[in-house]
Amino acid sequence: MFKIGDKTVTSSATQFWMRPVSFAGLLRITQLAAEHPDGLRANELNVKVERGRVYRTERGAPSATTLYHCRNTLLRLGILQRRYARLFVNRELPQVRVLLQECAPENGLSPAAKDAFGDLVLHNDDCYAGFFGLFTGSRTLGSADFRRNGQSATWKRISDDGYRRVILSGSATEPAVLSSPTEIKSILYGVRYWATKELTLIDEFFRDDRGTVMYPIMHPGEGDVQNTIGEILAQVELTVEWTTLALAELAETCCEKRHRPLETLRMAIRQLVASHPGQVVTVPTSRAFATITAGSRQREELELRVYFRDAQNRYVSHVKIHKSLSGRKQWRAI
Repeated sequence: MFKIGDKTVTSSATQFWMRPVSFAGLLRITQLAAEHPDGLRANELNVKVERGRVYRTERGAPSATTLYHCRNTLLRLGILQRRYARLFVNRELPQVRVLLQECAPENGLSPAAKDAFGDLVLHNDDCYAGFFGLFTGSRTLGSADFRRNGQSATWKRISDDGYRRVILSGSATEPAVLSSPTEIKSILYGVRYWATKELTLIDEFFRDDRGTVMYPIMHPGEGDVQNTIGEILAQVELTVEWTTLALAELAETCCEKRHRPLETLRMAIRQLVASHPGQVVTVPTSRAFATITAGSRQREELELRVYFRDAQNRYVSHVKIHKSLSGRKQWRAI
C-alpha cells in the first residue's frame, strides 16, 4: 500500500518498476538498437549488448535480470517501442533524437544527455506520482524547469511496531509513506538514485532536524564558485575576531536555496583556504563523531555528504573566518 497523506492508495508492481540502472549504459543500448531499423527481439538485443560489452556492471557482464530492467526502463520512458514482439527506437521523440546524436559515453553523461533523459523521466506518470511530484505542485515542463523552479523535499526512515517505513515530504504535496520493500526499492533506490547519481537533477544532505534534504540543482555555471565565496564572506561578522560557520548551515544558504551542487560549496572552501591560509581555518571532526546517530553504513554516507574533506583527508564540520575578510568582494586566488 502506498500512502499519501491520509489516503491509502492501492499500489501494484506495475507502478514501482524503477530500478538502479546506468543511464550511460542505457544510452549505449539505445544507440545499439538504433543501428537496427527493422527492430530486434528482446533476446537478440541481449546478445548484442553482451557481445559488444555495451552495458557493464561492477561485477562485469550484466545478468539477465539487469538486462530486463534496462529494457523495461527504456520501454517505460518511451525510448523503445514494442511492435509485434520486436523493439524499435522511438525516433519521434525529440529527446531520443538528442540521445542518438551524443557520443557513446565511456562513463558519465553530458549535460545535454542528462537533460534529455531527465525530460523523459520527469514526464513519466509513475516517476512523477511516486517521487517528482514532491518537488513541484504541477507537472514540470522538463529538466530545465525542474532545476530552476523545483522546491526542496525530504525523506526519513521510521520504525514503529517492528515495521520500517520511509516518509517522503515536500511542500508541494501531501507526505507519502513507502511501506513495502518493492515501494522502497523502486522510489528510494530507483528513481531517487537516477535523480541524484545518474542525472544530477537533485543533490541531498542530511540534517538531524529535517532528515535527508533533497533539492533540485542547476548545471554548474561560470562564476558559481566565486559567487558562493562572496556569500560565505558576507556572513562574516565584524564584531568578533573569528566567525565560525557550520557546513550544514552553508549547505542550506549557499546550495539548497541557490540550487547549487554541494561540490560547488566544497570548491569554494578549498579556494578560500588556499588563498587565505592565515584567515580561513577549517575545524575537523572524527568520522565516528560525525556519524554518531547513524545506524547503518548508508546512513553514515548520507550524514557525511555535507562535510568537507581537507588536505589531510579529515572530515571538516565548520570553517572559521577572520573578520578581516568580512564582506570582502575581491579576494586573491592562488
